[in-house]
Order: sequence, then structure tokens, then C-alpha cells
Amino acid sequence: WDRHALAVKWMRHNLSIPQPISSLCDYLQISEPTLQRVFAKKEGRSPLSVYLHLKAERSRKMLEEGLPVKEVAYLLGYRHANDFSRFYRKQFGVTPGSIY
Repeated sequence: WDRHALAVKWMRHNLSIPQPISSLCDYLQISEPTLQRVFAKKEGRSPLSVYLHLKAERSRKMLEEGLPVKEVAYLLGYRHANDFSRFYRKQFGVTPGSIY
């Protein structure tokens, strides 16, 4: 089985999990160092980097679809919209409310 493809599929369906990498390791029944090696070999970056990229892209899509910032924050597992706004600004250089 392709651990990388399975991991990315899991990530796409679990974008609100607070500890995604340890949960993913549990799901795949592999150690974190093994997961790190799988991603380093396949993508040249860490699983957390991939997860955050997927989360950022999903948040952008939800905002483009017209969902309010607070709802997007909640759906992606943030306790406070401000935390989500910081994440979004770090990813895209602008706050989520400034464009939509």
C-alpha cells in the first residue's frame, strides 16, 4: 500500500484535528520517524508542512465560497477566529477578512 497517498487522503479528511501528525501515525500504525522519511522521500518536506498547506488551501476555498471567517475557523478546528487569522496571514500574507 502507498503510505504517502493514504496519508495525504487522511489529511484532506481531517483538517480540524489538533495533533494531526500523531493521529496520522496512529491511523497508519507507523512511527513518526517513518512518516517523516516517507514524506521526505516523496515530497522533500515534512508531513506537517503538507498538512498545513492542505489546510491553508481548504480555508482559502471555503472563504471564496462565501463562508464567514468565524465559520471557517471553527470548521478547521480553531478555538478562536484570531488564531485562524494569524495562520491565514502567515500562509498568504493577508488576513482572511481583508479579501472576502
